[in-house]
Amino acid sequence: MLKNRHVMTASDIAARLQTFSHPWNGKSEMRGVQMAPVLGLTRLGVNFIRIAPGKEAYVSHAHQREEEWVYILEGEAIAVIDDEEVRVEPGDFIAYPAPQPVHHLKNAGRTDLVCLMGGEQLLVDVIDFPTQKKRMVWVDGRATAYPLASGEDPFAPKPPKPPRPPRKSAKASAKPARKK
Repeated sequence: MLKNRHVMTASDIAARLQTFSHPWNGKSEMRGVQMAPVLGLTRLGVNFIRIAPGKEAYVSHAHQREEEWVYILEGEAIAVIDDEEVRVEPGDFIAYPAPQPVHHLKNAGRTDLVCLMGGEQLLVDVIDFPTQKKRMVWVDGRATAYPLASGEDPFAPKPPKPPRPPRKSAKASAKPARKK
């Protein structure tokens, strides 16, 4: 039970820690707590996350509409942003404005990586997972994933269909009468 509905103490956080991972990344393993819903925040996500050495956060992804951020509290990490690897350490802040670059976070140190992660929680978002060749559409708490075969985008405008050849009129298509 919280002392105050607006305050989560360090012991409140420790009591709620859970281990979880992303199903599309075998190296994903985090221990943490989603603090925002406990305190009644509905439009904003704030998570306390601990990642063991050699482990990773979720999976490479990019939100089209939501913005996210990470603040490093302890440890060292590699932030993979598009094709660049950036070493981050305590006190560093990472921002992913929408539409986001593809990004991912890996523990690169010998101790736990401890950070705060957060972002918007919009009712509708589109998230690309380029390594898995998938796109996920999030609508009001429900997610649907679509395959992106050979880079195909199921939400891109479709090219126009070629015009149909003109239909022949009934007179034009009738066979001429035989002469006797």
